[in-house]
Amino acid sequence: MFSSMFFAICDSIIVYYYLKNKTKKEKIKFLIPVILIAILPYLITEYYYRRHSSGIFYNYDDYSVACGEYLPQGTDIKQLKKRGDIVTSNHTIDIDYRREKGKIIVNYSNNYYDDSTYIEVPLLYYYGYYAYDENNQQYDVQKGQNNIVTVLLPKESGTMTIYYKGTIIQKLSLWVSIISTLLLIIYIFRSKLKVIKNFLRK
Repeated sequence: MFSSMFFAICDSIIVYYYLKNKTKKEKIKFLIPVILIAILPYLITEYYYRRHSSGIFYNYDDYSVACGEYLPQGTDIKQLKKRGDIVTSNHTIDIDYRREKGKIIVNYSNNYYDDSTYIEVPLLYYYGYYAYDENNQQYDVQKGQNNIVTVLLPKESGTMTIYYKGTIIQKLSLWVSIISTLLLIIYIFRSKLKVIKNFLRK
């Protein structure tokens, strides 16, 4: 997110200085192709997607996951579709679940088996998924078959909330980016202030 923002700013600065001393006609000649190059891929994709939604452009659905770029290695999309949006267990227990604002809330009961009982929820496993009960007790989250999120059930019954909390590295990276951005803003502001002061002195 931050890299895209700064690339956009850098590109704008480069274009500004390139066109600074150009005539109006030269500016128009430069900007028209740039704008067309920027919007044409989107227009072409939209056109073919609407005309051939089951053809050359992938046949998008709930399992496309950005055309497959973010699927964990070894994931079988056909198995995901066949499995569907359900919660399953390796033992016969009562399960009820619902989705709520990016979270999956699971109620389970009648788990009379040992600690080997687990459930599989309709989420692809990534580092950063956590599961907590109503008392904030953490469940053990693992990667199951076909990279599905698997949660071990240590109790006979309970209610758990499963959601993507993120990793420590992701949180540290975000804070480093925020602090770096603030320092850059302060540096630019102080530099501008110094230029203004020098100008007033003259």
